[in-house]
Amino acid sequence: MIAFLKSTKVRLALVLLALAAVTWWLAVPSNPEIVSGKTDTPAAPAAGKWDGHDGATRFAAAVAVAKPGDWAQLVREALDSGNEEIIKDMLPGLLRRWMQEDMRGFLAFINEMEVLDEDGRRWSILGPILLQVIPELGERAITSPTLSSIIHRTILNVARHDPDTALDWAQQRLAGIEQDRTITGIVPYLVVKDVEAAKRLASGIGSTPCRLAAQLAIGTHLGALDSAAALAWARSLDREGDRAYALAAVLSAMAEASPQDAGEIYRDSVSKMQATFTERVLAARRQNPSTDGEFEDMTPAEAERALRSLPDPNLQYFERAATEIGQALVRDNPAAALEWARSLSTREGGDAALASVYGAWASSDPAHAWNQLRSESNPSTRVVSDFFESWATQDPAQAANAVAELSGSSARLAAIPATVTGWADAGGTTGDLVQWAGTLPAQQEQDQARGAIAAAVAFNEPIVAWQQVQQMKDPQRQAAAFNEVFPSLADVQPLVAQKAVATLPLSQVQKDYFNSLLEPLLNP
Repeated sequence: MIAFLKSTKVRLALVLLALAAVTWWLAVPSNPEIVSGKTDTPAAPAAGKWDGHDGATRFAAAVAVAKPGDWAQLVREALDSGNEEIIKDMLPGLLRRWMQEDMRGFLAFINEMEVLDEDGRRWSILGPILLQVIPELGERAITSPTLSSIIHRTILNVARHDPDTALDWAQQRLAGIEQDRTITGIVPYLVVKDVEAAKRLASGIGSTPCRLAAQLAIGTHLGALDSAAALAWARSLDREGDRAYALAAVLSAMAEASPQDAGEIYRDSVSKMQATFTERVLAARRQNPSTDGEFEDMTPAEAERALRSLPDPNLQYFERAATEIGQALVRDNPAAALEWARSLSTREGGDAALASVYGAWASSDPAHAWNQLRSESNPSTRVVSDFFESWATQDPAQAANAVAELSGSSARLAAIPATVTGWADAGGTTGDLVQWAGTLPAQQEQDQARGAIAAAVAFNEPIVAWQQVQQMKDPQRQAAAFNEVFPSLADVQPLVAQKAVATLPLSQVQKDYFNSLLEPLLNP
């Protein structure tokens, strides 16, 4: 699974899925009119069933007597008929009626289309019709978030196979942030077809989050295809934040094929960025040597040290690159990977890099990785957590036994929930997890384990999860764990959840909040 996720093609696919998900999340209202994801496998239309004018006449008669449950199959058959009379003259009216009278069924059909229309043929026919019909619905089309989301989804689904047409639609029919969001979703498809066009399009996006998301798609694609061109593009961008974000995307894409080159470029780039940022901050301080605010109790030397410790905010974009480079380097040479990660300061992504190295190493050679981790003088909780989660995924028993060998309570408290997560992901039974939690020597460690177990099993086993929460002794940890358990517990056992709210040491604000959520479940 880890090797699968490291594939550049897979990473690009994940970017596309993430962008589609973000666009859907941004477009769909928190409480849309009606939403349904249920789909049935559509029946294939009979060949020639609706051919010619006679076929169109019979189709019109079928529509006239059809019930809402029949509309999905009629639309499928119309899209597959090849009959222009049906498609141009009858399908728009059927779609308009469907959206007006049965939005739930229509959205289920759209969901089905997104999954089953892999070659985009049906979308190429349906898309123009929907963009014609929805505005004709009048004021509702303007004010309905659900209809707005359908426009976005239509354009993005057409973009999968025809990004140029989708772009034309977005530019003609949308404006402002809505256009930016939609264009951002088009860029991952356009960049595969025309890199230069995608670059120009991304540079013109006004919304910063949308522009950065578009540059992520470009950097991911181009970084794997032509790293030299990708690096030159990233470094040529006008905005400082854009340059950092794009460069980080390129380095992530380079990691799989050229981890050594990516690592060297990463280290050089973040070092120069931090040095430039520090000099800029010190120069601003020299121009305005005020002792007000945070500097009022500092000597000039202390103030300078404080300023030098400030991280460049743009370095936050590089954490993913540090992680992927570390994972790639450890495959060939764990010692070299460790050396590279340790050469980076924490603000340059060193902790993320080291954690990724140990996490990947635990998957391939846990014995040597464990021996090395034990020699670390003070490993961060992130390093410990990544290592034990990865190890527990491979060998839960060995990872669980090793927790006791860790020195320092903070390291053990980090390792325990990570072990639970990895163990659960590996298919460990709830009984095994609960039994292990009971063997931990300190109450604090048992609480940590039981909280992690509760979170892991809450959805499928809410009663078991609640039982784990009940056994916890620390009130703060108990309240935090109950937050994870409450939604599923309230759904299946609202009376038990109500009693839990009454008996747990929760604040009055928390009790009021939970009780407000329980009210409609207890008194439907």
